[in-house]
Amino acid sequence: MVEFDSDDKQNCKNLSSEIVKNLKLKKYSDKVYQPSDDAEKERFWAVRKAAALIFYKLKGRSKATHIFESAAISTSRLVGYFRNICSIMEKYNTKFVMLGHVAKGVVHTEPLLNLEEKKGYKIIKRYV
Repeated sequence: MVEFDSDDKQNCKNLSSEIVKNLKLKKYSDKVYQPSDDAEKERFWAVRKAAALIFYKLKGRSKATHIFESAAISTSRLVGYFRNICSIMEKYNTKFVMLGHVAKGVVHTEPLLNLEEKKGYKIIKRYV
């Protein structure tokens, strides 16, 4: 979930549309949604507040694995950080979730790993 905050609502909509376009183009997600009004934004935020817990209870054997502590990134470097994280995850064929407070440069990246198998631990060793 990405939120833009500005006095210029059209600028926020433009930035949001650009993010949606890039997420679909890069195939990072096949399900990307933009809220259409304030009520829908509130529903999105309710889901976001619950999301951190949901990631630890995903169906299947792969779970969000807390390897990386919160990363504090200068907002001017966030795009590069996102590109690098995505590149690393792609290199190891690892799905992942990201949460954070982008406006403050705080990002939580959690690979989805099956730690019931040796392969999950081998991937962790590559990351650390």
